[in-house]
Amino acid sequence: MTSTIIRSDTTWPASGSPYLVQGPVQIAAGSTLTIEAGAEVVVDSSFQLEGGLTVAGTAEAPVRIQTDVPLFQSAGTAYNEPTRQARIRHANITGPGALMGTGNSRYLGIEITDSRISDVSARNYIWYPTKLVLERNVFTRVNTLDIGTNHVAAVIRNNRFRQTPTGGFSGYNGTSQVVSWAAYGTPLLVEGNVFETSIRPRILEVSIDGAMDASNNYFGSTDITEVKGWVADKDDNLNRPGVVDVEPLLASPPTEVPAVEPAAPNSVTATRGDREATLSWQAPGTDGGTPVTGYEVTVSPGNRTLTLPAEATGTTVDGLTNGVAYTYAVTAVNAAGTSAAATATAVPAGLPGAPTNVTASREDGAAVVRWTAADPNGAAVSGHVITVEPGGATVAVGTDTFGVVRDLVNGGGPYTFTVQAVNPVGVGSASAASNGVVPAGNPLQVPTPTVVRGDRSVQVSWAGAAEGNGAPISSYVVTASPGGAMAGTGPDGRTVRVTGLVNGRTYRFTLMAMNEAGGRSVSEPSASVVPATTPNRVGSVRAARTGRKVVLTWRRPGNGGTALIGYVVTDNGRVVGRPGASATRLVLPRVRSGLHSYRIGAVNRVGRGPWSATVRVRVP
Repeated sequence: MTSTIIRSDTTWPASGSPYLVQGPVQIAAGSTLTIEAGAEVVVDSSFQLEGGLTVAGTAEAPVRIQTDVPLFQSAGTAYNEPTRQARIRHANITGPGALMGTGNSRYLGIEITDSRISDVSARNYIWYPTKLVLERNVFTRVNTLDIGTNHVAAVIRNNRFRQTPTGGFSGYNGTSQVVSWAAYGTPLLVEGNVFETSIRPRILEVSIDGAMDASNNYFGSTDITEVKGWVADKDDNLNRPGVVDVEPLLASPPTEVPAVEPAAPNSVTATRGDREATLSWQAPGTDGGTPVTGYEVTVSPGNRTLTLPAEATGTTVDGLTNGVAYTYAVTAVNAAGTSAAATATAVPAGLPGAPTNVTASREDGAAVVRWTAADPNGAAVSGHVITVEPGGATVAVGTDTFGVVRDLVNGGGPYTFTVQAVNPVGVGSASAASNGVVPAGNPLQVPTPTVVRGDRSVQVSWAGAAEGNGAPISSYVVTASPGGAMAGTGPDGRTVRVTGLVNGRTYRFTLMAMNEAGGRSVSEPSASVVPATTPNRVGSVRAARTGRKVVLTWRRPGNGGTALIGYVVTDNGRVVGRPGASATRLVLPRVRSGLHSYRIGAVNRVGRGPWSATVRVRVP
């Protein structure tokens, strides 16, 4: 509805709603606009009253008003216009706009009863009303009621004031719910009201020329000193006589105060279970003025709602999906409405499943156990437990899908292993048993070999077998150094010959023992050994005769790998000389007459080499 002037009595029935007030609606003197029960009105521009505004809701069908501006204001200046009245009953009025704003807000008769006014962030100016009755209303997050009266018995009675609006109150001397800034003739009467603790610390205020009788109200305390700390009078700032009285105090809320929805339940907790959650809570700190009749639990996701009786302090929610994060919103319900929700969260989960495909491989005094991960069943796996048989010992390992079990006996068992997954709920069921393993390590007590040289070879021997350390010895391998020539034998062998060596070179040998588990160990090195053979054939043998003297000469042969120790010279098979290793000449001074046949053989530590070619000499 755009700007209009109502010049005769007009009714807005619920059937025509919602009504959108998008321009000023002026109500002329002598006329009344009546908004019937159940109607809905959105106000973007104020009702301007020279006549009357009647909001005629009922408890069962309140009128719903959303206002973004002051709801109504005066359209005239005459103090005694009898039709300039705002009568509101059973309305639900929601801000942020004020009930009345500064400016043309005077000379109105105002009566608001049995209504709920909420979320009014603007300050409410009520200037010189011709009548003011605010009775049995609930004010929730409503900014300051700023009241000035002149010889009018203004009454604020049996209302409930709840929750400070965003930004606090905006009274003259601070943050106050009700301010009397002028009360010429008759004090503002404030009685039988409930001021909830959420609107402290400043509740009432008298400023400038105000006066207030605030006896018989309920402040949630019977300590008069404490209550006076929530009231500001002119002595606080203006050094003038105090004109506000709060005594006596009510010790409990009066029954005439409207009931409201309860406070939210206290101490809501959720404990997860397997595809379920167990909820618990405590009753609200206040029932809102009428007993709690039950509780509602809304489960999200799923938007599932459970309804529970008033004596309930918990419930179990089943049919949940493990691993899904659920929020449980618990509200208390009374005849006036439903509380704000108190929430808790829990992720249902059960014991993890059993790991699968468990295998084991042996190590030295240990075993490595591997498996396929278990189903976590709603809560992440935090570790595993491996159980060893025989013996039943347990080993706790981490979240990986393998673990090492130590302190086993080499050669013992065979050992088998089962695995259990652990999550925050507990320890899951055991897997099937693994294959059996016998731990084993590297062989022990590998003997140091002994060596005997040969021609381009060495015979290597050892006494006794190595210790298998959990697995039978499978073979032995001998390795020469330098060069790395190798020779091997089976588990029962005690000697091998290493060939392909170089005569005259110094070697040492190690013995490696291997077992059936793949372990291997190496002995200390043997004593050094030099492969060798007999010297080479002596060459270039010559014989020269002078008279009866024969001189034999020759060239030094190869030594066969070890130093020469001399030569053997024969004449017709008879040894006639044994020159030293450095000799290359032999003189035979008195040789008898006849034909002589000479041969020379070189000698080393291995033995004598082949005979040289025969040289013959005839001595006359």
